[in-house]
Amino acid sequence: MDRRQQHRLYDQNRRDPEAKKFYDSAAWKRTREIKLTNQPTCEICGRFAEMCHHLNPVMADEAGRLDPANLKSLCMACHSRLEAEKSRPPAFVITGLPASGKTYWVNQHRQRGDAVWDADEIAATVFQCPRYPRPKHVLDGLAALRDGFTQYAMIRKAPVYMIIADTADAERIATQLGAELVRMHVPESERQSRLKTRTADTTTRGL
Repeated sequence: MDRRQQHRLYDQNRRDPEAKKFYDSAAWKRTREIKLTNQPTCEICGRFAEMCHHLNPVMADEAGRLDPANLKSLCMACHSRLEAEKSRPPAFVITGLPASGKTYWVNQHRQRGDAVWDADEIAATVFQCPRYPRPKHVLDGLAALRDGFTQYAMIRKAPVYMIIADTADAERIATQLGAELVRMHVPESERQSRLKTRTADTTTRGL
């Protein structure tokens, strides 16, 4: 994105009449100057700061418009990236123990056209290996497919849901995607009951 495009993106966010009135006000110009004087470098990358960014949007937090705690000095590139991320569809990473309700949560929230990563469903569809234990080649294949899905999720054009059982992996991927991390919890007695039902269903289908 060149400088002209960056300025165009910034201007688009200021077209609201009330927001434009605020940005043109003497109070904002004075607050902006003080902030950039006290913090002249980008608080993300360390380069020269040109923009004074509101952590809480101007139109959503009237009380915080001039609050120094709500401001961050940014270079144009980092500011444009943050503004662009606001328009991205949401992403969710769902984690929890087996039978804790991860797939149910996704099915309750997803809509037609949303992208979903569910290793159990993919293992069943692609490898016809729905449950554990899984051969090494299946685990390797799932890992490669998940990496590809994660790359897609970073440039997503639709809401994304990723079911990741391992908590550490889930936290890492959620940070990578800027996604909301959803932790599933269920009483252990209920979880064990679900596991028994799941095992029975799998056995029956195999008969």
